[in-house]
Amino acid sequence: MKNNILLIILVLAAIAVGYYFVNQKPPKAMGIGSSTTATQAVIMTPTPAPSATVQSGQFKEISITAEKWSFVPGDIKVNQGDKIRLRVKSIDVTHGLALPEYNINLTLQPGKEEVVEFTADKKGTFEFNCTVPCGPGHSDMIGKLTVV
Repeated sequence: MKNNILLIILVLAAIAVGYYFVNQKPPKAMGIGSSTTATQAVIMTPTPAPSATVQSGQFKEISITAEKWSFVPGDIKVNQGDKIRLRVKSIDVTHGLALPEYNINLTLQPGKEEVVEFTADKKGTFEFNCTVPCGPGHSDMIGKLTVV
C-alpha cells in the first residue's frame, strides 16, 4: 500500500514537471528588423539568419522564424516604397502569419519556407500575428511592421 502511494506521487510529480517544461515560453527576442508578404512559394535554398535583412536586386529580403510563441525578429522597420520579400519558416509546429493591411495570410508548416513579396506603400505601424492555434502562448505571438 505504501509503495503504491509513493508510485502515484512520483507519477504525478513527473507529469507536473513535464507540463511545466512543455508550457514554458521562450524569452522574447529583441526585434531587429523584418517584414511580411502575400504570395506563397517554396524555396529550397538556404535561408539567411532570422534577423537578417538582405538587399537582393530590387527587393529587401527579410527572414522571419516562427516558433513557440514568437516571431524572430518580432519588430521590423522598412521604408515606405521598399519592395519587401519575406522568407518565413516555422521551426516547431504549424503557425500562421497574417498582416491584414498588406493582404498577407500564410500557413507555416514546420520546416517549410514560405515566400511573399509586397511593396510597403502604407506608412504606419501594423501588427502581424499567428492565425493557427499553437499552444498556450498563441495569443502572445504578435509582431510589428513599421513603415516610415
